[in-house]
Amino acid sequence: MIFIDMHCHSNFSDGKETPTWLAKRAKHRGVSFMALTDHDTTDGVAEFCHEAKHLGIRTTTGIEFSAEPPFDGTLHILAFRFDPKNEKILSLVPRLAEMREERNRQIAIKLQKLGYDITLEEVEQESGCGVVARPHFARLLAKKGLVRSEKDAFTCFLMRGAAAYVDRQRLTIDECFNVIKSAGGLPVLAHPIQCRLSDNKLDKFVAELKEKGLWGLEVFYGTNTVGTTKKHLELARKYNLATTAGSDFHSLNSHNHAKDIGISVEENTMPWAKVFS
Repeated sequence: MIFIDMHCHSNFSDGKETPTWLAKRAKHRGVSFMALTDHDTTDGVAEFCHEAKHLGIRTTTGIEFSAEPPFDGTLHILAFRFDPKNEKILSLVPRLAEMREERNRQIAIKLQKLGYDITLEEVEQESGCGVVARPHFARLLAKKGLVRSEKDAFTCFLMRGAAAYVDRQRLTIDECFNVIKSAGGLPVLAHPIQCRLSDNKLDKFVAELKEKGLWGLEVFYGTNTVGTTKKHLELARKYNLATTAGSDFHSLNSHNHAKDIGISVEENTMPWAKVFS
């Protein structure tokens, strides 16, 4: 067995902890290989990689892109082993930030119209640095006593269909794959369960992504059931895709993600690990 984590978030996106904290936590947990995959930004990658290597943890560059799904679900694409100085990556990150900033402005306006004393400046302060996202709104609402918990903030205001929810512009699937491949990266379909597709439709969709250059499938995921993991492992094998493992860690008290870093997997399910040596 090996203990790894190829999907986690820092305070440069919607996680609560610094990249350095994550690396130290991984060392404490006995993680041997790890990647930081913040949403739409690489700002924390250099810090994380420096600390991880100092602690003897193997690592590589990582990021998680949101793509426009051709279905009513979530479509996130992880990218690994890309050149963080690639021109397309460097030009894309500010564009993605602008998309998020516009969405955040609209969420703040909706909350204000609902009578809640929330400003975008306060939310930005709550985030500390990097990408501002819905969890930062949830934390601020809970801190100000406007909701009982961050989970309630999502239920009442921030989840799809809720009173202050705002959708946002995303990359197309082709844009996402083109950027990743141009930077020498390896694209992976994150948490397939969140696509919310039937088994047959997910099979067809994975086949389409394979034609576009999909390299891997996040088979081992922090909140997967045993049955879900088994089905996704079979799907990866059917299309000769690499299997990756990620907790999707955001914080120790997250209400909808893994509670800690690291996933234990059979070493023979990760023969691709040599790519990151």
